[in-house]
Amino acid sequence: MSDLEEIERVINAYARNIDGRTPENFAAEVFAPDANVDTGFGLFIGVDEVIREYRVEMEKFEATVHMNSNFEIDIDGDTASGTTNVAFWHWRKADVVKMEVYLGAYIDRFVRLPEGWRIVHRRFRMFGPPD
Repeated sequence: MSDLEEIERVINAYARNIDGRTPENFAAEVFAPDANVDTGFGLFIGVDEVIREYRVEMEKFEATVHMNSNFEIDIDGDTASGTTNVAFWHWRKADVVKMEVYLGAYIDRFVRLPEGWRIVHRRFRMFGPPD
């Protein structure tokens, strides 16, 4: 598998683990131990904090679906950077289930570790007009 394919697999593992409600797999499949994630709704430092915060966030939703596209990755030795467009749907827990749709991009930096490529920094940027 090429480096590009491995990185795309990491990006997709993030979506799979969110939608599968298995953030505990982030450490093994997605993020470097010292990763930081800026969701636009909070900044989380270190994979343990990322896992803890995502568990809390997941409790707010009945279900989620994340779809990635338009991968643009630049690889430079053992580091890489790139953007990925994402569309995601969240069905909020409530008396009446409310569906929310978000469109945006992940701006990522990656590092090659002995266990493979991992995200070391992720920032989510929402598309559309400002509120």
